[in-house]
Amino acid sequence: MTDQYPNVMFAGTLSLVPTDEGGRKRAIRSGYRCQFRLDLADYPGDWDAMLLFVNEVAPGSSSRAVIFTSGLHNEVWGSVQLPASIGLYEGPRRVGQFDAVVRYAPVVDA
Repeated sequence: MTDQYPNVMFAGTLSLVPTDEGGRKRAIRSGYRCQFRLDLADYPGDWDAMLLFVNEVAPGSSSRAVIFTSGLHNEVWGSVQLPASIGLYEGPRRVGQFDAVVRYAPVVDA
């Protein structure tokens, strides 16, 4: 599966919901993992990936970031059409949003 669907990365803006609006109480750091909710009819549900960015991101603030998929479910991530607004969840609670504007995918040798 990972040969056919290599790791995919998206660049965009990460925004966290303020604490007083139901968001997290603490900042997140690069490498943060949560459930990513994609608005895809063919692939309903939540999907795994990792957020990478330079500094901590506090609730209520935003930062440039990259989503890095780890080889699992990359056929799903590969079907995301840009620009895309991707919900970030911790269980049922929406904690943020990632607005993806650029996709990077490595070249796979045939």
